[in-house]
Amino acid sequence: MKSHGTFSIELTREPLCVDSADLRVFRARGDKRFEGALTARSVVEMLGAGTAEEPHAAYVAIERIEGSVDGRTGSFAVLHYAAPEVFTLTILPGSGAGELAGITGTMGIAIVDGEHRYTIDYALPG
Repeated sequence: MKSHGTFSIELTREPLCVDSADLRVFRARGDKRFEGALTARSVVEMLGAGTAEEPHAAYVAIERIEGSVDGRTGSFAVLHYAAPEVFTLTILPGSGAGELAGITGTMGIAIVDGEHRYTIDYALPG
């Protein structure tokens, strides 16, 4: 199934270091609220790095989402990996609980006209 909606995020960043090549490494924590087919809250923990010319050029993150997907209640985790020209969000196999046990698939996020949007392409057993 493929579903979509919007989300808001409150992100708190903590700089970890800046090296001699001006590489900035940071840690961030985000609290998200999803609306649409995915009605949920989540916490995302990120590590990222970027240069002054292209800040936030790459990051990895784990996000735990709790709520409902198309009316099924439970939770699951998503692994984020983003670098220039690569962006993947994968539902972590085996992380589903409740009515979302066994969930597999991917997610996508985009910012369009200032609005944060998501898609979730998923499958459930049975």
